[in-house]
Amino acid sequence: MLRSLITSCAVVGLLVLTGFAIAEEIKGTVAKVDTDKMTIAVKAGDKDVVVKYDKETKFVAGKDGTKDLKDGVNRLKEGSKVTVTAEKKGDAWLASKVHVMGKGK
Repeated sequence: MLRSLITSCAVVGLLVLTGFAIAEEIKGTVAKVDTDKMTIAVKAGDKDVVVKYDKETKFVAGKDGTKDLKDGVNRLKEGSKVTVTAEKKGDAWLASKVHVMGKGK
């Protein structure tokens, strides 16, 4: 029991010290794509969430998200339904995956 408690505390402490970030899902529709700034504005409920993407961001489609989109961000249109998996990095969100659920305008 004590060993288990010590191990748990060590793991939690390690995660805190390494800056472990938990990914969150942002579901909504694309409000704007800025390829120069590498950002996607997602209308999620009553607010816009701006998410950065990079060369590591994976863009997928299909009901189960298994179809890899080779043209990535170029498939996004205003009004596209998306689920963005992102982590908070300082004051900004960084997307690890963008799942395109439906076509926009």
